[in-house]
Amino acid sequence: MVQIKLLVSVILVAALSVANGFKLMGEFEGSNLQIANAFAKELPHQVQDLVRYHPATHITVEQRGGRWLIMLDSNGCLKSLSSQSKEQLESVHRLLTALCADTRNDVWVTSGTNLEYVFRHWGGIPRLNFAAEHASIIVPHDKAPYNDRQVPKVDELRDAVRSITEKYNFETTAFQMDHTVVLIHPNPQDSGVRTMIKELERLAERFPDYIYLRQPGLNHIEFKHKKADKGKLVKKLLASGRYSYGLAIGDKLIDEGMLGVMRGANFGSVKVSSDGEEKTTAQYRLDDYNDVERMLTQLINIRAASSSRRR
Repeated sequence: MVQIKLLVSVILVAALSVANGFKLMGEFEGSNLQIANAFAKELPHQVQDLVRYHPATHITVEQRGGRWLIMLDSNGCLKSLSSQSKEQLESVHRLLTALCADTRNDVWVTSGTNLEYVFRHWGGIPRLNFAAEHASIIVPHDKAPYNDRQVPKVDELRDAVRSITEKYNFETTAFQMDHTVVLIHPNPQDSGVRTMIKELERLAERFPDYIYLRQPGLNHIEFKHKKADKGKLVKKLLASGRYSYGLAIGDKLIDEGMLGVMRGANFGSVKVSSDGEEKTTAQYRLDDYNDVERMLTQLINIRAASSSRRR
C-alpha cells in the first residue's frame, strides 16, 4: 500500500510539473534569424557541469515498477551522425526490441528528419512509436498515424528555397519532408556558398512562421515551423498522468524542448554531447551514442529485475 501511494504521488507531481511548462523555441519572440540563438543563450547549464546519467542511481525504487515513457532521438543518440557499423546498428535494434517487448514501456524514436529515414533504421520493431519532422508527424504503434494540425505543409517555402539554390552552381541536397525544409550545402568557406546562404536566410522575413536554424559543425540549414517541437508531444503524453518515470535523450538544440519538458516533470533528461561548453536544460549527460547503447542495456536490466520482484 505504501508503494502504491508513493507511485501515485510521483505521477501527480509529474502531471503538475508539466503544467508549469518549459519555454519552447517557437515561443521566443524576435527575428526568426535570431530566435534559435536567443533560445540557446537562455539554456541554464553547460554540459561539463552535469553528472553522467546512471539509470541504477537516478531511477528510484518507487519508479521502477510503474509505466515508463522513453523518448529517444535517433541521429546522434541511437546512431552516429556519420558512419556506423552494421553490427552496432543491429545491436541497438535488438535493445530497442527488448525494451519495447516490456508492455510497461512506451518507447518513442523521435527525429527532425522524415518518416522514411526513421523507418529505414528502426522500422519493424513491435510496439515502437515514431515522431518525425520534430513531432509534426506522429505514428503510435497502436493507433492510426496523424499529423500535428498546427504545423502546415511547407510547399511554398520549399519552392522558394529551390528557386534560390538553382541559381547557384553548387551541389546541394534537400531532404524530402512535408513540414520542414532541410538543405545540405557545401563548405561555407567558399564566398559563393556564403552568398547563397545569405539569400536563403532572407527567406525568414518572407515566412515569419518559420525559425531559421544552422547546427554548429553541420553544413546544413533548416527552416522549422514555430509550432513544430518534440516538447509538445512529451507534454501531451505526460499529461495523461500514467507514468511513474520518464526519460528524454537528445543531442541537438532542436531536442531541448523535450528535454526541458521532461525535466520540468521531475523525470530524466539527458544531453548527449562531448562538448563541455555546450548549453542545455538537461539534468544529466552522456558522451555519445555508445553511451546510449550501454544505457539501453541498463534500462532493460532494471525492468527485468523489477518484473522478477513482482512475481
